[in-house]
Amino acid sequence: MIKEGTITDNEGQPLHMANVVVRNADMEVVDGTTTNSDGDYSIEIPDTLDGTAEVSFIGFAPVIVDVMDLGSHQMSVSEQVLGEAVIEGELDSPEPPVERKRLSPRVIAILALVALLVGIVIYKRFKNAGK
Repeated sequence: MIKEGTITDNEGQPLHMANVVVRNADMEVVDGTTTNSDGDYSIEIPDTLDGTAEVSFIGFAPVIVDVMDLGSHQMSVSEQVLGEAVIEGELDSPEPPVERKRLSPRVIAILALVALLVGIVIYKRFKNAGK
């Protein structure tokens, strides 16, 4: 069977690229898709599937429903605030062990945008910096 629906925010605006994941009773992923620019999606589900569907989008509380109740859903902004994550590492020499390559301006812009969206701050430090 094919299930279709529209995913919107709490103001009725469509959520572009919201995730729709279908899991079986053992919580294994059976299929998944994302919404288009109008918040619409379509997903094929086996007729005999007994499981759940989860609709998720960054910054919104996930919606988890029985797979047979999958359709149009309105998502609410999540009140959960994520804490700071710090990832540290050391570089023993000023020269990295891998070949350096320049990133294109387009790749740098995309990485910066992604970092901004999820709140990542990147610092570059060397082991002997400031000594």
